[in-house]
Amino acid sequence: MLRHEEKYPVTPEQYRQLRELGRQTLLQDPHTIDGIYLVRSLYFDTRQGKDYQATMDGALSRHKMRLRTYGTDEQFYRLEEKYKKYGLSGKRDSLLTSAQAHAVANGSYVDLAQITPYGPRLAKILQRDSYRPALTVNYWRDAFYLPEDDFRLTLDWDIAYGAPEAFWQPEQSLAPDPESPIVLEVKYLTAPPAWLTKTLEEIGVELGQNSKYCRGIQKLYEGRMSI
Repeated sequence: MLRHEEKYPVTPEQYRQLRELGRQTLLQDPHTIDGIYLVRSLYFDTRQGKDYQATMDGALSRHKMRLRTYGTDEQFYRLEEKYKKYGLSGKRDSLLTSAQAHAVANGSYVDLAQITPYGPRLAKILQRDSYRPALTVNYWRDAFYLPEDDFRLTLDWDIAYGAPEAFWQPEQSLAPDPESPIVLEVKYLTAPPAWLTKTLEEIGVELGQNSKYCRGIQKLYEGRMSI
């Protein structure tokens, strides 16, 4: 299902206001602990940085490939194709075992063809364009939602980047990015709630482009297109 996805850089004070608003107005994601959880993603790209360049160019149709885990649960991994089509966002994903996740992180995609529901598609993309592990992104997330209109509001903070191996060794290999803004993401099917639009205007939050992946690539590779 395609939906709108908007990103806003926010200041620490705006973050505190939005977090309090979320706790008073919205439902907390049931997977959080005290309203937050840890997200760690291993992104894949071609040697030439195909997905990085498409994002930087603002291509209306593009995708990113990533392996994701949450918190410290090393038994839960999800391989995802996060894609945009004419400005709307969607996701295709398959759950992996720990052994399958390690194989994918090592650049082995053969076994994905046996995984449902999207394993064959994910394997085809990764193999066809010779994708390789490129970047680890790690951050904490406040997550809120409303079932109406599939509305979701998240706040991502304490963002850190690292080489691909940091996905398995975050304590030793991740580098915090103190200059990164806190990122507000708003997702919905038809329209954001009117009260949210009014609140963002009142506290001075403005729509912006903030790709954690692109920022991490720039940090790790210093803008080089060879990944």
